[in-house]
Amino acid sequence: MLYYIKKNFSLFRDFAFSDTIIYFGVAGVLAVQFVALVNSFVNDFFLQLIISISGSDLNFDQLNFKINGTPINYGMTITILLNFVIILTLLYFLIILPYKAIKTSKVLKKKTCLICFNECHIEATKCYHCHENLPEKKEENVLKLTLI
Repeated sequence: MLYYIKKNFSLFRDFAFSDTIIYFGVAGVLAVQFVALVNSFVNDFFLQLIISISGSDLNFDQLNFKINGTPINYGMTITILLNFVIILTLLYFLIILPYKAIKTSKVLKKKTCLICFNECHIEATKCYHCHENLPEKKEENVLKLTLI
């Protein structure tokens, strides 16, 4: 029984302190702080800028209209929608575009067969199209993809 507990504790310890769990934990903390930063930006800067341009004493959280005496609050929805759009835009430009650029700009190294002129893997010794020996000198055909 003690062996079983030690073994399971060891497996749990390996899982709890694995790199993936640590990375997810750090990502979660960063996500919470990122949301707090964007909320602060929207509430303390962006909405205040709109209020100062409009010249009124407007509070977005209290914007509402009434239907049959029941207030429908739409101000908070506008604030949350602005938060969502700003977070989506920042994530796209700060994470998605750089990731795509890194992923597509990897240098593809290939050897060219001198017989059939097809490209083969850099470590291949024979062409998989015509089965001729590839040259020992490694030619590098660099394919650079740019961001569109």
